[in-house]
Amino acid sequence: MAASSAAVKLKIRGKIMLSLSPWVALAVLLAPLASAVPIGQEQQCASSCPEDDGSWGYTPGSTYTFNYEVDTNTAMKGASSQTSEVHMQATAKIHVINRCNFQLRIDDVEFGNGHGGLADSSYGPELTRFPLNFAFLSGQIPETCPHEDESLWALNVKRGLLSAFQNTLTTSSSTSGVSRNAHEVDVVGICPTSYKQEFQTDTETRYIKSKDMKECSRNQKLHQHALNLPDINIQHLPLLESRHECNVAIRDGILQSSKCREKHIFKPFSQGNSQGAITEQTQALEFRGRETGLTPEPLAFVERVSLLLTHEHKNDQKDSYEEALVVLQQFMDHPEINARPHLFTELTHALRKLNFSQLYSFFVNIQGESRRFALDAIPLLRTNAGVQLMVDRIQSGELDHEKMERWFYSLTFYKNPTTQMISALI
Repeated sequence: MAASSAAVKLKIRGKIMLSLSPWVALAVLLAPLASAVPIGQEQQCASSCPEDDGSWGYTPGSTYTFNYEVDTNTAMKGASSQTSEVHMQATAKIHVINRCNFQLRIDDVEFGNGHGGLADSSYGPELTRFPLNFAFLSGQIPETCPHEDESLWALNVKRGLLSAFQNTLTTSSSTSGVSRNAHEVDVVGICPTSYKQEFQTDTETRYIKSKDMKECSRNQKLHQHALNLPDINIQHLPLLESRHECNVAIRDGILQSSKCREKHIFKPFSQGNSQGAITEQTQALEFRGRETGLTPEPLAFVERVSLLLTHEHKNDQKDSYEEALVVLQQFMDHPEINARPHLFTELTHALRKLNFSQLYSFFVNIQGESRRFALDAIPLLRTNAGVQLMVDRIQSGELDHEKMERWFYSLTFYKNPTTQMISALI
């Protein structure tokens, strides 16, 4: 059995070398060398690790614990006395794996409705399920590496926390009373950011960090989420006034506190700054202590993503899984030829949104003509999960020679093959 599996892999590799474009073939050849790095390096989130500027005092092997609280208040002031309030508090543990690679874990999550009552408790386990590895380069967090099964909602919450932890200002190059400007990428968007120092001693620095929200880019979705606005392009229209400001304190190169305030006013409904559709959010990250002896949790990630907020589409992975099942049922209920192209397209779009575990579960639980219908869609997915499943089906002997040949040929048209795809193929 083992010999047969090895033979199949050799055949796959040979076919790939003949069908892939030259640079992809070179990557396949080099992949075994790239994977022969010491264990622990292959899951590094930071894609690079430049020289340390000496500004920060985080010690590899240490875990830094913070209290984290967020309060959000949305109201139609001047028109209604009703408000929508949400309170969240949690413990954030940030483990320093090495100088450029940190890991965030959230524990002890509580949600409230702003009136003293507890909100839906089902959100807590989703936030605590997976840690989040991230790159820390002289205060900046250019990359995060979420677990493959991390929900987009949980990832966005963690992005918000890390945005408070991120500080482009280096404590060794600041001058009291002087503002320094930088472009920062975080959950707010890509924004011109000003750091104005308020206080400094040999060991402690305090400053105000503010963003020019009118000049931010990639923040359209943030505005729509904040005020529950429809899908209209408001980013560069004078409809929205926003402010974002943080008070930050650092001692001995360790963040002591980051307290941020954000306010959005939708101008078509506002009369001055005191009335209208207003959302206000406060966020506080406060250092509680440091401990040693803890180890980071092993984390398999499939991609590096920034701190930018990602819009959660209605058709998330769970909905897509159910959508694919519905399409298959429609296929069985409507065997007429003219209905099949439309159903095939719908199935392909739904399956593209599934990770490998979901795709594999979907596929192994269907049989007969439905299975053949789904198998025809898998080669068209062009996703990491789709490539993994095709290799799995080839190794199982389920694919006939003609389907294998067609799929190998289709690989040449993958515009952006990922390292995960290449790893699955070798």
